This record gives sequence, structure tokens and C-alpha cells, in this order.
Amino acid sequence: MADKKPQRTRVVKTAANKTIQVTETDAVQASTKLSAREVQARTQRKYATTTFGFSSRSAMDSYSSGGTSMSNYGNFYSPQLSTDFLEKPQNLRERRAWYRHFYEQNEYVGRAVDLHTMMPMSKIRLEKPKGQNQEQIDYMYDFFTEMCEEIKLFKNLLDISHEKNLLGNAFVYAEEHNPYEGDNEDVINELKEKGCLESERLFTDFKVIDRDPNYHGWKRLYVLPPDQVTVKKVILSDEPYIEFVPDTDTRKAILRSQESEYVFTQDGRQPLGPKPDVPPDILSKLRDNGAIPLDTDPYTGSHVYHMCNQKSPYQTYGVSMLERCVNTLLFWDKLRQAQTSIASRHMTPFRIVWSPGLSEADVNDLREQVDLALVDPDYSIIANYEIHWEEQGSNGRLLQLTAEYEQCENALFAGLGVTRELMTGESTYQGSRMTLEILNTQYLLFRETLQEYVENYLFKPVAKKKGFVEKDKYGRERLLYPRLSFTRLAIRDNDSFFDQAMQLFNKGSVSVDVILEMMNIDPVSTRRKVEADLFTTNDPAFNQFMVGIYQAAANSMAERYNIPQRIADYLSLEEVPQPPGQEEGGLGGGLGGAPPMGRFSAAGLTPERQAALNKVVRTLMADPAKLDAVAERTAASLTPKTTKKTVVRKKNA
Repeated sequence: MADKKPQRTRVVKTAANKTIQVTETDAVQASTKLSAREVQARTQRKYATTTFGFSSRSAMDSYSSGGTSMSNYGNFYSPQLSTDFLEKPQNLRERRAWYRHFYEQNEYVGRAVDLHTMMPMSKIRLEKPKGQNQEQIDYMYDFFTEMCEEIKLFKNLLDISHEKNLLGNAFVYAEEHNPYEGDNEDVINELKEKGCLESERLFTDFKVIDRDPNYHGWKRLYVLPPDQVTVKKVILSDEPYIEFVPDTDTRKAILRSQESEYVFTQDGRQPLGPKPDVPPDILSKLRDNGAIPLDTDPYTGSHVYHMCNQKSPYQTYGVSMLERCVNTLLFWDKLRQAQTSIASRHMTPFRIVWSPGLSEADVNDLREQVDLALVDPDYSIIANYEIHWEEQGSNGRLLQLTAEYEQCENALFAGLGVTRELMTGESTYQGSRMTLEILNTQYLLFRETLQEYVENYLFKPVAKKKGFVEKDKYGRERLLYPRLSFTRLAIRDNDSFFDQAMQLFNKGSVSVDVILEMMNIDPVSTRRKVEADLFTTNDPAFNQFMVGIYQAAANSMAERYNIPQRIADYLSLEEVPQPPGQEEGGLGGGLGGAPPMGRFSAAGLTPERQAALNKVVRTLMADPAKLDAVAERTAASLTPKTTKKTVVRKKNA
């Protein structure tokens, strides 16, 4: 029998001043007994999906002891309840906080979101529709142009695109302009009367229909914070139920403002202005539920529009493109933290100084010398024995994570829908043609979404309230509103497309507006400038016309007047002597015995003959038919004459 281990007994007092005896021994044994509560918890049947299929087992089916686990079934697996489940965001608010953090801190995420935001929004234009009354169309076009400038349409579309790409959802609230709001009925009636007179004047003078000239359409556009907006799907309805849930301070300020004549700050002391006009139904719902319901019908007035990424019809919210990159970003951030902690630990290098065979006293002396050398950089250590000095830093201790970083980058590029060449710009159109075509298709679809929102939710309701309608040939009313268009995307090869467009333009198949839009030139403003420059010095055709007139006038004056001689005399030019060979032959040996003539002057002619020659030239230039008659007589005189007898003799022969 083994010797029994000695036991020790000691007295311990508890927190309740109770005294208990504890027996201790050196023979430590692991107890396998469970308490009643533990046995009850472990004997409960739990159902889970394992690697061996769907089955039921209890916790007592496996036994672990001494670091060894024995189990008859596979471990519990769930892709959602992984080991790092608690490290990930648990609700929608935390996810959005993560998206914003990585957009601000991660280079690739921020660059990709900015690219997806700005690339489709190259430049927007409003195009006039076709109609019968051009005055009506021009008036309508000017009205919508001013409204878009008032609501800052382009900037708001950029904000919508950024919110949608980053968070997956964008809630756009359009506030309608109401010219008749207020309590003073006299002012409202006077304003309505002025509107009626203005409407009659427009129709009488220009045949333009405007039901309410005081109505200016939409007042402004807001991008609501998604954390304060709740969306609920309504069964058997296409439109969701959307509520705006203000924060606690804003809610208290709104409710408190209705109790007095002023709006107070959060502390309730400083007045900021008059009491806001809040509808009673909104106040009641804000008191009861703490939320403000938002309308989704644009034809009833102010409304909210929910633009989101691709989702199923039964889903409530869209999914951000960063959601699929959360695992990669989390892994990358852990690698960064591990590398940073190692670098921080070895930021200050430590020193190792040693010398073989030193006594303890010599070691102490060497330590003092090293300390003095560290304090004074100019201090020198002089010894008659060998000293080794080494400094250990972070060199060679950092993790080699090149492969891991490359794997994370490739996963991010795939999840964000971009390529490395697109992020860095180190590529050509031909090398990334397939990727660019995919992005081009994606951006065109997003443009169609923006066009649908602007035309159906912003332009059509305003055109209907303003009365911008006309009837087609079938007698049906058709709304008149501008079409939203975009310039060509700049991610495709412009050279080949420009050549094809020029060929079509030369054949008359496309308009010059296509060429101008490729060069980011506004066709409308360009046409106006060209029309303004017509028949002016800025018109190239007019300049060519003037050059032709000057040339014709110069030729006529040179033929009729002695301008070359006057110019030569003014410049004091001397006559060029004639070569000896030309004095005898003249022009090809003389013109029928005429005296030789100079090449550029009339030095070989007498003044009488020069005057006669000028007279002949002027006569022939005035009547070219005489020159033909002289030529015919000359040809007839040079032809040998044949007698009648000779002709008869030839005939008889």
C-alpha cells in the first residue's frame, strides 16, 4: 500500500464571521463529481446541426480529462456563430459605424467608395422634350433649370450616391415649396390673385400654361441619417411604411416648443426663435410613439424616397458592399495590430555588452563606463581587453506578412468590385477591357436608377401641379418635363469610340452633339455661342469669305494698275539684268520674230510697243471672243491652200 500523504487542518473565517475547518493534503486529485445543478444542465437534450447530420445528443456523451477530448459526434458548426462572432457588429447601427470607420481609415475602402460615387456622376444635363408649342417648352425648361439650381440637384445626387455605396441605403427627403403657408388670410388671398393675373398674362402673350406661378416646386432635398429612420414592409403593398425617429433631445425640444411662445435649447434657458408650425397629427404621434411618419407619395407633397442596393423584394434594407468585406477587414486589422505591438515593444532597442573572462569588479567597472558613454555621446571607453557591444531592435523580429496582405488585398478588390489597376491607375484600356466593361454596365444601371428617381419623383409631380401638359394626336394629355441625361463615361477607350463617332457623323448618321459630349463640351451652350459668332470675326467661314474678297480685289487691281512698278519704285528696287542667252531667243526663240522679252520685266520693249501690247491685252481681257477669232484666223492663214483641180484629180485617181 502506498504511504498516506500527511494532512493539515486549518481554520478559515468566512465573510459572515463563520468558522469552518479546511483539511489540506499534498495528494491533489481531480474530482469528477458534479453538483446537482450541473448534472441537470448537462443532461438536457440539445439539438444542433453537426458534421454528421441532424441528431440529438447530451453533454455527457463526451468526456474530457487531462487536456484530451473524447467525443462520438462532430463539433457544433454554424457559419453565423463562429468563434469570432462576438467580435463582429451585432446590429445595424454597429455595422454602419464599422463601415464609416473603415471608409475613413482603410485606403482601399475609401478609394473604392469614392470611385463608385464619382465615376457615374460625370456631368448631368437637362434635355428639352419635343412638343408643339416651343414657347411652352422653353418656359418649362427654364423653370426646371432654376429649380434644380435651387435644390442643388447635382450635389445632392453625389451625396445620395455616396450614402448608397457606403451604407447600402439612402433616404432622400424632398421638401415641397408651399407659397400659401401662414395664418394671414389676406396676404394669402392677395398672393393667389397675383398668381391668377400672372397666369392669364402668360397665356395671353405667349400661349404658355402655368396654373400657379407662385408655386416653385421642391424647396430642398435632405439625405436623412439612416440610424434615425425605420422601415417596415407592408403586406400586399409596394410602398413601405417609413418613420423618422428623432433623438431624445430633438424630440424634447419639439414637444417643449409647443408649450410656450419660443423654441428653447436643450437646457431650456436660451430662446432661439418663434414657435415652429408642427401639424397636430405629427405632434400626437411624436408624443405617443416618439416617431414622425413620412409620406412616400410624391404627388401629395413632401415625401421620402428609399434608394438602396440590390435586395430581395421582401427585404427591408439594402446591404452595403462592405458587408461582404467585414471578415477580410477584421483579419487585416488584427494583422496590423499584431505587427504594431511587436514594433512598439522593440521601438527602443536594448543593448548587450559583454567581455569574456571578466571578474565581478571588472564587470561593475565596465557597466559604469557604458552608462557614462550613454549619457555623454562624446565619451570614449578605453580598455585593455576585448569588449562586445550589440543592440537588439525590431530588425528580424517583425512578422513577414507579405502573402497575407496580398491575399487580403485581392479579397478586398473582389468584394469592392474594383481591380488593382483601377485603384492605382497603372494599366491601359486594352489590359483591363473586361473589367471596364463590367463597371460600365454597373454604372449605366445606377444612372438609370437616378434618372427614374429624378424624373418620376421630382419632375413629374411638379409638372402636373404647374399644368405643363399638352395633348398628342390622339387627344391624350402628356406631361412636359425635361429628361435627365449624363455625359459619356470616361472609363472606356476614347480613341476608338471617337473614330467610330466621326465616321457616323461624316455619314450624317449622328448629330454633332455626340462628338461634343465626348469632349465634355455642352452642345446647347456651344450652339448658342456659334450662332452669336455668325458673320463676325470669330466665324471661320466669314474669315475665309473676306480672304477671298481681298484676293479677288488684289488680282483685279494688279491687272488694271501698275501696282508692282509703284511698289518697286517705293522700295528703290533695281532691275535684274537678263541672262545673255535670252536676248537672242527670248521666250523659246522669240514669238514669231518678236524681240526677246525679259522674264519679269519689259526691258526689251520700247515704250510705244509696250503701250500697244498693253492695249491689246486690255482689249482681249475685255472681250475674250476676239482672242478666239484671232486664233482661228491665224490657224487658217498658216494652213496650205489646195486647188479644185488637185481635189478632182485625186477623186479620179
